[in-house]
Amino acid sequence: LIPALQGTFPGVNIQGCYFHFCQAVLRKATDLGMRTSYIH
Repeated sequence: LIPALQGTFPGVNIQGCYFHFCQAVLRKATDLGMRTSYIH
């Protein structure tokens, strides 16, 4: 994931917690009504 972000946004410092990133993705999928599709 980090190499893909660095390739898309060169020169930007990428840092963060993978666990919290995954939580944010699941939260957004839930907001968009896609959680059941995402889990299965």
